[in-house]
Amino acid sequence: MPITDDNSRGYWESVPVAALNDEILGELSSTWSDWRALPLDRLSGPSVEDYRGRAAALLDSEFGDAPLIALKDPRITRLFPFWRETLSVAGYRVGVLIPLRHPLEVAASLRARDAMPMAQGLMIWLGGVLEAELRSRGCDRHFLAWTDLLNDWRPLLASAVSSLEIDWPVPLDVAEPRIDAFLDRGLRHQTLDDALAAELSANAWIRDTHAAMMRLVADATSSEAMVELDRVRLEFAEAALLFGPSLGHVEQQGRQLALRAEALEAAVADRERALERSLAQARRQAESPAADWPQGATELERRLVEVRDEAERQSVEAARRTLQVEQRLAQAQDDLNRLAVQAAASAREAAARAVALDDSERSQATALTQAATARARLYEVEGRFTAYRQTSEARTAALEAALADLRDKLETPWRTAVRLTLGAKI
Repeated sequence: MPITDDNSRGYWESVPVAALNDEILGELSSTWSDWRALPLDRLSGPSVEDYRGRAAALLDSEFGDAPLIALKDPRITRLFPFWRETLSVAGYRVGVLIPLRHPLEVAASLRARDAMPMAQGLMIWLGGVLEAELRSRGCDRHFLAWTDLLNDWRPLLASAVSSLEIDWPVPLDVAEPRIDAFLDRGLRHQTLDDALAAELSANAWIRDTHAAMMRLVADATSSEAMVELDRVRLEFAEAALLFGPSLGHVEQQGRQLALRAEALEAAVADRERALERSLAQARRQAESPAADWPQGATELERRLVEVRDEAERQSVEAARRTLQVEQRLAQAQDDLNRLAVQAAASAREAAARAVALDDSERSQATALTQAATARARLYEVEGRFTAYRQTSEARTAALEAALADLRDKLETPWRTAVRLTLGAKI
């Protein structure tokens, strides 16, 4: 995956593998951000076989005959049974390495990147961690704390070698300089502070799950930790049956409104860019010498027709989104038609005055008259365009306010659901 502002060192994940995972999740009416347990048994026989064949082909194309591969994708926490069988059939011995990051840091990261409520981020962390731990039971696996990895990776990877019986292609002492250069604690954008830690102490499921997972970091075979995780998972699943449908409806509404907002913002931006281009060209024509005005006036007429045609096209497109935009563009069309009528009347008046002049003065008088008429039209068009731009800016501000209000409305059900299920406020 390409580098982004959120991860300047790269994700080290396969784009085709992530795309296949998203497709499988979509067939199950789920996404990477769904915190509910995934009903893998709903995949039909033919679908499973098709996905397994495609996954096997991806393993071959992505890794070839490499003796040791690393398959990294957060979506695998939800689809691990599928990938475990696919890897086994392909001849791989599966080992699982689970890095554990503090839940509040994960939620804060999702809030910063996706404007996601903290409550929703915590739910995603809880659902993903519970599934990853349950699905990987019976496999060779190793847990490590993300903070410990950043502080001193050497003992952690040495321990992973022992637990998973890995033969690194490059010895750790040889790779050490490159690993030291790659790991940068400054790129850890979200860190746990005392306020967040105090907030976590009130959330029993999150707190108990994190504590049990930390016990697995110390001892991957801790039966006490797995019993505790089973308890939380069953309680969480029961709550999901009650609150899941209503929260899912809220999420769907939020996605639909976000898509509509993006489409409207794009339409407004395209319209403003088109008007800016037209206005800039018209302004260049207005600043040309008086001798060029007969030709310049004709060019301005052509540009006015183009602007009118563009306004008609944009009005049709905008009508599909909101009635308000349609009415605004229709008004702009009426103004352009009125300007065209006025321009025609001005041309007739100029022609009548030109008849009264002798031949030696007619050409200059006609040019000056057309220049004055064109300048007047230009200033009026510029005024209309300026007014429309101001209206667009006001509409954009109103849209941003509506989106902020929507985020508040979306966050409220999350807070209410978590407060009711956890017995505490997030």
